[in-house]
Amino acid sequence: REIHDMNIVLGRHTWIIPIGLVVYWSVFVSLWGFWGWNDAVLFSEWWLFDTLGHACFGFGGTLTFLYLYRNYTLRGWFLFGGQKFLVMAIVTAVAFTGVLWEFFEGAWDLAHLDETSHVNAQAASLDTTIDILAETFASFLTMLGYVGINKLYEKKYPDESLQFEIEKLEALSSHLAREILTYKQETRRNIYRRIRRTLRQGLRNK
Repeated sequence: REIHDMNIVLGRHTWIIPIGLVVYWSVFVSLWGFWGWNDAVLFSEWWLFDTLGHACFGFGGTLTFLYLYRNYTLRGWFLFGGQKFLVMAIVTAVAFTGVLWEFFEGAWDLAHLDETSHVNAQAASLDTTIDILAETFASFLTMLGYVGINKLYEKKYPDESLQFEIEKLEALSSHLAREILTYKQETRRNIYRRIRRTLRQGLRNK
């Protein structure tokens, strides 16, 4: 049976996303890498190109965080949190990464302040603000598109969407079982430590 839901399709072909991300970031670095830096003059052609690069970073960063978070680091959180938490977490992660990058650009300019041939990474505080807003806005739009596409699939293919919800509940059950097992193991270890500590203190008192 053909599965139409986007989540399920991507879940069945896990190799598609990593390869696509590698290609995307390879093109991104080739266009906006260090070797392509020019003086950032506000509202110049290069500045517009650089701002476009920050927007593309917001788009690619969103897809990358979405892939990593949902499949690896925070899968349990997303199972509990739902779509709103997903949007908030991904957009926040992209914005935070953008802020870190702006700090790096500022440090770069300070480190090369005395060099006459130095290419400024930042034009002004306005440039920094616009860069962060471009990344964040692109990330937000990407997440809205992701949520919207899934909503459309749910309406068009309700049976497949129901199947995905069942699989998600199974994954949630599995996640809860692992968490409970981990909690039990940690509790037993703490009990054993307390028993050993009590026995040692008793022996010392004797």
